Order: sequence, then structure tokens, then C-alpha cells
Amino acid sequence: MIWFYLLVVIPAISGLYVAPSIVTYFGQALGWCLRRKSRDRRAQLLSRVQAEEEDLRKGKREVAGVEEDGWETVESHVPGSAANGGKAPKEWEGVVGFFHPFCNAGGGGERVLWAAIRTTQKRWPKAICVVYTGDHDVDKVAILERVEQRFNIQLHPPTVMFLYLSTRHYILSSTYPHITLLGQSLGSLIVAYDAFSLLVPDIFIDTMGYAFVLAFSKFLFPSTPTGAYVHYPTISTDMLGSLSDGGQGLNAGTGKGWKGKAKRRYWHLFAQIYSWVGGCADIVMTNSSWTQAHIRSLWGPTRAKHPKFSDVQVVFPPVAVEELEREIDASAETERRRERIILYIAQFRPEKNHTLILKSFAELLSQQSPQDPPVRLALIGSVRNSDDATRVYDLRLLAHELRVKDSVSFICDASWPEILNWLRKSWVGVNGMWNEHFGIGIVEYQAAGLISVVHDSGGPKEDIVIEFDGGPTGFHATTASEFAAAFKKVFALSTSETLTMRRRARASAKRFTEEAFATRWISQMERLLYKDFAAEYKEKFGRPPVLNPEGQFKMDFLPTTKKELQDRGLQEQSIYKAWFDKHIITTDEEGCSNALFLTPWSSGEPDYRDTYRERPNWIGDEFRYWFVCPYAEAPEMIIPIGQTPYMSRVTHRQEWLPVAIGVMSAKGSGIDLVELIKDMMIGTGMETQVEVGRTPLRVRGDHESALKQEDGQRPLHLYDSSG
Repeated sequence: MIWFYLLVVIPAISGLYVAPSIVTYFGQALGWCLRRKSRDRRAQLLSRVQAEEEDLRKGKREVAGVEEDGWETVESHVPGSAANGGKAPKEWEGVVGFFHPFCNAGGGGERVLWAAIRTTQKRWPKAICVVYTGDHDVDKVAILERVEQRFNIQLHPPTVMFLYLSTRHYILSSTYPHITLLGQSLGSLIVAYDAFSLLVPDIFIDTMGYAFVLAFSKFLFPSTPTGAYVHYPTISTDMLGSLSDGGQGLNAGTGKGWKGKAKRRYWHLFAQIYSWVGGCADIVMTNSSWTQAHIRSLWGPTRAKHPKFSDVQVVFPPVAVEELEREIDASAETERRRERIILYIAQFRPEKNHTLILKSFAELLSQQSPQDPPVRLALIGSVRNSDDATRVYDLRLLAHELRVKDSVSFICDASWPEILNWLRKSWVGVNGMWNEHFGIGIVEYQAAGLISVVHDSGGPKEDIVIEFDGGPTGFHATTASEFAAAFKKVFALSTSETLTMRRRARASAKRFTEEAFATRWISQMERLLYKDFAAEYKEKFGRPPVLNPEGQFKMDFLPTTKKELQDRGLQEQSIYKAWFDKHIITTDEEGCSNALFLTPWSSGEPDYRDTYRERPNWIGDEFRYWFVCPYAEAPEMIIPIGQTPYMSRVTHRQEWLPVAIGVMSAKGSGIDLVELIKDMMIGTGMETQVEVGRTPLRVRGDHESALKQEDGQRPLHLYDSSG
């Protein structure tokens, strides 16, 4: 496709320096041609969807695994995305294009893709999800069957369509023996052009990390919303640092000599280009805090120039936590049925570092005595192509050379039931990748009750295998010797210590459920679907909306907030919490609160809604009492202790307002606080029921008769519907 570079890439890059406006017009003209070219295919696609829906309804096909119940139960999560801030309409009928050329690979990235499509289908049942793929050897039925078999994800077949790319070889690393990063990135432009020639979607989302494709989409279709789900930055500061002596990863220590210097300069130049193209997406999601930090540092400066672009958000990948908890128990009974198996679930790719785990396993076996129970290693992963198959063969040879082949099992392309079986009987879950972006397999270990031993880097270190509920959820290691030592520590734990850590890890894994992913995914999708209110209003009426002073202040203030301000706020919150726990509300040895903290939530003074504030009361240097609960992460209950009368300037008669206080206790004592307040209110004869009507609580004595007399007179005022 030399013509592609001659007609598109080279003129575009040259024009950026010569005549940016000409380049813009050229890109939009080319985009118009592509949209027109794919118009007939779009009509055919819509007809095919309707036909498949009709076949499904009539039962002419036997479509296994169609999940019909609950397709319209997922709610909107962005305030104000629809009229009156309500639920956004489900009738959106557009096309969402997912750029995922290796959709049938069966790895963690593919789990995210299919979970995202399932969530989109449930939230917008009439939307069509189109996947751009290069998997020509499988059809739609085979792909969806593999999705259900591998991930236990059931999709609605009629609204999932596949468009097959003929240029996927341009993004294979084997195509570029040299300057691989740049070659694959430029190659992705060819593949993207191929995709847009097939169909131009209404929303374009890259779920594989091809940042150049995002910029190309904006170049051709400036008004088409674009999104990115980044699993791993193409280049990062860690990669640049790995070139030096003592670095880690596949390129460790390769920055020496003139070749090393050239490579370093080439990587720095590529990082600058990557920073620019990555700043073109409307929304950016990352799979972990580690990835988020790197993407912010690389794409942040470019994105900061576009106020309408949202900040980079972490959307943890979906893991079948609930299913694993249902299928696999963590009890004293199941503990006796577990075998001393070290399990590694990962694709057979070089960066997964299976070699490190094999060497550490061999070192562990060399330290065992004949009296120790036997230990086995199980390697489970998908084989995508001939390169992966060769890699598995080489690993088998290594196991033979290390003299551990009889204790190592290789399970390729395992089905979900097979994986469940291994998770059910294994003892330890391991991950050996340096700077693993997230680690879905590690969360599966935790949810299944395995004790994790992971590389001391990346997402597993920062997000998954962390301190939880006051104790560790696993172990970290870097070298083969450290991994072997960690395995030894796990097997040396007592039964009670082992079971406690398993249960703690299971509780920690609840942070990564499929429901949590769906909530965050919908929130980001709605940012693509629904325009900013002020921008849409101005576009329609030719002028900005008229807002009250407080609303206008928010509109002007929020775009000025920066990442540095958020980081400073989080740091101050952490300092405040530590001080509060140490000096204000402490706990005893059993975790019970040693004190209660009272706050004055309402005094019974009226606060009329037609009086506008100049700005929100949470802006500024003042510290309000309602900050205490979230800053200290402490439970608080707000209870009415009485009510007070006042003369309303709206109804022109006496009305009543509640007087309430907040009662706060130490973190972790919320249930005890609820029971304490319940006993106190009942024991002291306080009102425990809120009234419906003019008064929040029951009125007694002289006030009760006066209130009845007022209600009987039914005074007329502006809001009286009786006329």
C-alpha cells in the first residue's frame, strides 16, 4: 500500500508544517468520500440486523446462549445526560465501531471487548456493535461460541456484526524486523483506512491500544466521537529506562553503544509522536492505575489543550468474580481438597515471562526434601498463531532441560469449565510479567481463593495484590529466587493463616466485578453519546444558556481544575484521615469506636430556593463540618432530634423544619453505630417515624391544635391548585 502513504500519510504530515488548514480540508474531504463509499454497506448492515432479529423472534434459528432477560435494566450514570437529569433514552440506534483486529485471541483484552459490547447491548438495545477484525478463519457463529466458551459471556447475536479487514498483516510485529514500534503504528493507519472503507461508524472506539488510529479518525471525521480503552501504553518512561544497565523487560540493557544511543533517540522521538496522537480521543479509559499514570504523563499535555476532553479514567477490566465465588468455595472443607499446584494463566507471549516462572519452579523443587509434599506447575494460555505454538514448544524444551517436565502441565486454549477446574484445585496463582498492565488472571486467582505471587511491578502491585482489610492478599517477587522463596512462604503458612489470606483476597476481588465495569463503561459511553449541555444549547440557539450565579460559577470553574489540584486534594485528605484516626476517634483492640463525633446538620432555619448563591459553599479554603465524614472515611448517621416553627415568606403562614444532628463513629463500626442509635431513640422515646405532610415529625400539645385549625382554613397562596 505504497499509494496509501503517497496519497494520505505523507501529504498529511507535510501539510501540518506547511498549511494546516489545507490538511484539515483534505482530511475532511477524504472522510466525506469514505462515508459516502460505505453508505450502501451501512444500509445492508441495518437490513441484516433486522432480518436476524426477525429470525430470532420467529424461532427459525436455534441461537444458543441468547440472554434476553434484563437487556434493558442498566441505568444511566451521568447526571443531566437527558431531560431533567433523568435516564438517557434507550432508543439510540447508531453504530458503535470497535477496532479490535485480533478479537478472537481469547486473552484479557478480548474479555474487555466482549464485556463492553454486552454492556452496550444491555444499555442501548437498538445500537449495533461492529467489530473490525482480521480473523478471516472464523465466522460470526464460531466467534460468539468461543466468547461464550472462553469467557462465559453471552451476547445478543443480531446486533453484533463483524467486518473483516484484509490488511491486518500491517500491524504484525513480524512485518517490521526493525523500527517495529513506528512500523506497526504507521501500519495501523492502513488497517484503519481499510476499516473506514468498510463502514464509518457513529462512534469509534479503539480497544487494542492503536493510538495513531484515534488521530486518523479525528483527521477524517472531526465530529465523530472517539474513545480509547488502553491496556498498555505503546511506549512508557519505564520502557525508556529499561534501556539502561539494570533495566528489566525484553529490551533490558540494550541502550549501549551507537546502536543503543540510536534506539534511545528513536524511542524518545516516537514517544513525542505518541503523546500527540493519543491526545486526540474524546475519552480515554485505562485498565489500571499504573496505565493511567503513564497515559496521563504522555497524553496529558496534548489533552490539556482541549478543555472538552475528559480526564483519563480507570475502568478496571471485568472479572467473573461472582461466578467464581459461586463455583468455588473457600472453607476448611475445600482446603483439604486443594492440591499443591502453582497455576499460571496467561497467553503464551514473550512478555508474560513463562521462562522466569519455570526457572523459579525448578529452584523451588531443588530446595525440597523427599518428605515434602509434591508440587506441580500448570501453565494455561491461549495460542494465537504459529509464533505462540513455537514458544510453547521452546518452553517444553526448557522444562526438560531444567528436569521438571514431569511436574509441569501445559494446557493450551482451555475452555472456561477447564479453567474453573484448575482454579478449584490449585493452591497458588502466579504472574511473572514485568509491568503487567492489570492482570485479569490474578483477580481470578483471588476470587477463586488462590494465594497470589506476582511480579513486584505494574497493576498487580498497585491495584490487585495489595493490603486489604488490614492484611496482605499475596506476595510480590522479582527474580527467580524471590519467586521460589515466595512459593515456599505460601506452602509454609498454617491452615488457618492460609484460609484467612484466601478469604481476604476474595473480599478484595469484589472491586473488579462485571457490574463495576458495566457502571464505569456506561458512564464513559454516555460522554460520547450526549453532548455537553452548554455546547448543545449554544449550537441550537446561537447563544450560551442563562444560568443562575452558582451554576455559572460551576460552568466556569470546573474546566480550570487540573490533575495537580486533584493530587493535592487526595494528599491532604490522606493526611487529615491519619490525624483524625489518631487524635479524634480512636478504636480499641476489638475495633470498636472509643468516641462519637457530633455535627450540627440542620438548625431549623429556612433556606429559600429563590435566593441564589454566588458560588457553591464547598469552594474555598473553609473547612465545613460535612467534609468530616468523607475525609475521615467514617460512618455517619443523620437523625432528627426535633423540629422548629418559622413564618414562611412563601406560604405566609407558620411552617416547620427539622432539627437534625450527625453522629459519627470510627471507620469499620458502622453496624454498631446503627444499633446504638436505634436503641437510643427507642429507649428515650424519640420519634422514630417521619411524617408525610407539612411537618417532618408529629406535632404535640398546643401546636397540634393550632396546626389542625390552620389546615382546616386552607389558606390560598400561589401554589394552591384548588384555584
